[in-house]
Amino acid sequence: QTPAYYGPDLLGFVRADWSDEPQAAEQRAVVMGRLRDNIKKFCPATESGLVVGGGAGRYFYELAQTFDLMLGSDLNFTYAGIYHRLASGPMELADIFYPMISSDVVADSFVAALPRGMVPENAAYVVADALQLPVRDASQDAVVSVYFSDCVPIMRLLGEARRVLKPNGVFISLGPMF
Repeated sequence: QTPAYYGPDLLGFVRADWSDEPQAAEQRAVVMGRLRDNIKKFCPATESGLVVGGGAGRYFYELAQTFDLMLGSDLNFTYAGIYHRLASGPMELADIFYPMISSDVVADSFVAALPRGMVPENAAYVVADALQLPVRDASQDAVVSVYFSDCVPIMRLLGEARRVLKPNGVFISLGPMF
Protein backbone atom coordinates (compact mmCIF):
# COMPACT_ATOMS: atom_id res chain seq x y z
CA GLN A 1 0.00 0.00 0.00
CA THR A 2 2.85 2.40 -0.72
CA PRO A 3 2.48 5.25 -3.21
CA ALA A 4 3.71 4.57 -6.73
CA TYR A 5 7.16 6.02 -7.26
CA TYR A 6 8.68 6.37 -10.71
CA GLY A 7 11.64 8.58 -9.89
CA PRO A 8 13.62 10.71 -12.33
CA ASP A 9 13.15 8.23 -15.18
CA LEU A 10 9.52 9.30 -15.59
CA LEU A 11 10.38 11.91 -18.21
CA GLY A 12 12.48 9.37 -20.09
CA PHE A 13 9.41 7.18 -20.47
CA VAL A 14 7.38 10.16 -21.73
CA ARG A 15 10.14 10.87 -24.23
CA ALA A 16 10.17 7.25 -25.41
CA ASP A 17 6.38 7.26 -25.77
CA TRP A 18 5.68 10.61 -27.36
CA SER A 19 8.75 12.11 -29.05
CA ASP A 20 9.46 11.64 -32.73
CA GLU A 21 13.09 10.72 -32.07
CA PRO A 22 14.20 7.88 -34.38
CA GLN A 23 15.31 5.44 -31.68
CA ALA A 24 12.04 5.86 -29.75
CA ALA A 25 9.97 5.51 -32.92
CA GLU A 26 11.86 2.36 -33.87
CA GLN A 27 11.26 0.79 -30.46
CA ARG A 28 7.54 1.66 -30.57
CA ALA A 29 7.23 0.14 -34.04
CA VAL A 30 8.76 -3.14 -32.85
CA VAL A 31 6.50 -3.28 -29.79
CA MET A 32 3.37 -2.43 -31.77
CA GLY A 33 4.25 -5.01 -34.42
CA ARG A 34 4.51 -7.70 -31.76
CA LEU A 35 1.31 -6.60 -30.05
CA ARG A 36 -0.69 -6.54 -33.28
CA ASP A 37 0.70 -9.94 -34.32
CA ASN A 38 -0.32 -11.48 -31.00
CA ILE A 39 -3.74 -9.84 -31.01
CA LYS A 40 -4.37 -11.07 -34.55
CA LYS A 41 -3.17 -14.58 -33.70
CA PHE A 42 -4.73 -15.11 -30.26
CA CYS A 43 -7.61 -12.67 -29.79
CA PRO A 44 -10.81 -13.97 -31.42
CA ALA A 45 -12.71 -10.71 -30.74
CA THR A 46 -11.64 -7.07 -30.63
CA GLU A 47 -14.71 -5.42 -29.15
CA SER A 48 -12.97 -4.39 -25.92
CA GLY A 49 -9.38 -4.09 -24.79
CA LEU A 50 -7.64 -2.92 -21.64
CA VAL A 51 -4.03 -1.79 -21.19
CA VAL A 52 -2.73 -2.09 -17.60
CA GLY A 53 0.30 -0.18 -16.36
CA GLY A 54 0.08 1.96 -19.47
CA GLY A 55 2.56 4.64 -18.36
CA ALA A 56 2.23 7.79 -20.44
CA GLY A 57 -0.30 6.03 -22.67
CA ARG A 58 1.35 5.50 -26.05
CA TYR A 59 0.53 1.80 -26.50
CA PHE A 60 -2.98 2.39 -25.20
CA TYR A 61 -3.32 5.18 -27.78
CA GLU A 62 -2.09 2.99 -30.63
CA LEU A 63 -4.22 -0.02 -29.63
CA ALA A 64 -7.35 2.16 -29.69
CA GLN A 65 -7.19 1.66 -33.47
CA THR A 66 -7.45 -2.12 -32.98
CA PHE A 67 -10.33 -2.36 -30.48
CA ASP A 68 -13.87 -1.00 -30.73
CA LEU A 69 -13.66 0.14 -27.09
CA MET A 70 -10.31 0.74 -25.43
CA LEU A 71 -9.54 1.29 -21.76
CA GLY A 72 -6.16 2.16 -20.35
CA SER A 73 -4.88 2.58 -16.83
CA ASP A 74 -1.86 3.53 -14.80
CA LEU A 75 -1.57 4.22 -11.09
CA ASN A 76 0.59 7.31 -11.68
CA PHE A 77 -1.39 10.56 -11.82
CA THR A 78 1.44 12.33 -13.63
CA TYR A 79 1.47 9.85 -16.50
CA ALA A 80 -2.30 9.98 -16.91
CA GLY A 81 -2.17 13.77 -16.70
CA ILE A 82 0.47 13.99 -19.42
CA TYR A 83 -1.60 11.76 -21.70
CA HIS A 84 -4.68 13.94 -21.21
CA ARG A 85 -2.66 17.17 -21.52
CA LEU A 86 -1.38 16.04 -24.92
CA ALA A 87 -4.97 16.21 -26.19
CA SER A 88 -4.62 20.01 -25.99
CA GLY A 89 -1.55 20.02 -28.21
CA PRO A 90 2.19 19.34 -28.17
CA MET A 91 4.26 19.97 -25.05
CA GLU A 92 7.87 21.10 -25.08
CA LEU A 93 9.72 19.28 -22.31
CA ALA A 94 13.34 18.96 -21.24
CA ASP A 95 15.53 16.52 -19.36
CA ILE A 96 17.75 18.62 -17.10
CA PHE A 97 21.13 17.30 -16.02
CA TYR A 98 23.20 18.75 -13.20
CA PRO A 99 26.85 17.90 -13.80
CA MET A 100 29.49 18.20 -11.09
CA ILE A 101 29.99 21.91 -11.71
CA SER A 102 26.79 23.80 -10.91
CA SER A 103 27.31 26.30 -13.74
CA ASP A 104 27.17 23.44 -16.30
CA VAL A 105 23.44 22.71 -16.14
CA VAL A 106 22.41 21.06 -19.38
CA ALA A 107 18.87 20.88 -20.75
CA ASP A 108 18.04 18.35 -23.46
CA SER A 109 14.66 19.41 -24.84
CA PHE A 110 12.13 17.45 -26.87
CA VAL A 111 8.53 17.80 -28.00
CA ALA A 112 5.86 15.35 -26.86
CA ALA A 113 2.83 15.16 -29.14
CA LEU A 114 -0.02 12.88 -30.16
CA PRO A 115 0.88 11.66 -33.66
CA ARG A 116 -2.60 12.20 -35.07
CA GLY A 117 -3.25 15.26 -32.91
CA MET A 118 -6.35 14.00 -31.12
CA VAL A 119 -7.49 11.54 -28.48
CA PRO A 120 -9.40 8.57 -29.92
CA GLU A 121 -13.15 8.80 -29.24
CA ASN A 122 -13.44 5.08 -28.46
CA ALA A 123 -10.89 5.23 -25.66
CA ALA A 124 -10.66 6.20 -21.98
CA TYR A 125 -7.42 6.49 -20.00
CA VAL A 126 -7.80 6.46 -16.22
CA VAL A 127 -5.82 6.36 -13.00
CA ALA A 128 -6.35 2.89 -11.57
CA ASP A 129 -4.56 0.11 -9.73
CA ALA A 130 -3.91 -2.84 -12.07
CA LEU A 131 -4.46 -5.16 -9.10
CA GLN A 132 -7.93 -3.73 -8.34
CA LEU A 133 -9.33 -2.59 -11.68
CA PRO A 134 -12.57 -0.58 -11.76
CA VAL A 135 -13.79 -2.84 -14.57
CA ARG A 136 -16.72 -5.27 -14.68
CA ASP A 137 -16.09 -9.00 -14.49
CA ALA A 138 -15.85 -10.79 -17.86
CA SER A 139 -16.00 -7.53 -19.84
CA GLN A 140 -12.72 -7.47 -21.84
CA ASP A 141 -11.59 -9.40 -24.91
CA ALA A 142 -7.95 -8.64 -24.16
CA VAL A 143 -5.81 -7.33 -21.32
CA VAL A 144 -2.46 -5.98 -22.49
CA SER A 145 0.64 -5.32 -20.41
CA VAL A 146 3.68 -3.68 -22.00
CA TYR A 147 6.85 -3.59 -19.86
CA PHE A 148 4.73 -3.82 -16.73
CA SER A 149 4.04 -7.41 -15.65
CA ASP A 150 7.17 -7.63 -13.52
CA CYS A 151 6.38 -4.35 -11.70
CA VAL A 152 3.58 -5.89 -9.62
CA PRO A 153 3.01 -9.31 -8.04
CA ILE A 154 2.38 -11.39 -11.16
CA MET A 155 -0.07 -13.83 -9.60
CA ARG A 156 -2.27 -10.96 -8.40
CA LEU A 157 -2.09 -9.32 -11.84
CA LEU A 158 -3.01 -12.59 -13.56
CA GLY A 159 -5.91 -13.09 -11.15
CA GLU A 160 -7.25 -9.62 -11.88
CA ALA A 161 -6.79 -10.12 -15.64
CA ARG A 162 -8.66 -13.42 -15.40
CA ARG A 163 -11.49 -11.67 -13.54
CA VAL A 164 -12.03 -8.97 -16.20
CA LEU A 165 -11.50 -11.16 -19.28
CA LYS A 166 -14.43 -12.57 -21.21
CA PRO A 167 -14.46 -16.32 -21.83
CA ASN A 168 -11.74 -16.99 -24.44
CA GLY A 169 -10.23 -13.57 -23.69
CA VAL A 170 -6.44 -13.23 -23.78
CA PHE A 171 -3.75 -11.71 -21.61
CA ILE A 172 -0.86 -10.38 -23.68
CA SER A 173 2.31 -9.38 -21.85
CA LEU A 174 5.33 -7.87 -23.53
CA GLY A 175 8.36 -7.18 -21.39
CA PRO A 176 9.67 -7.36 -18.70
CA MET A 177 10.44 -3.83 -17.60
CA PHE A 178 13.57 -4.73 -15.64
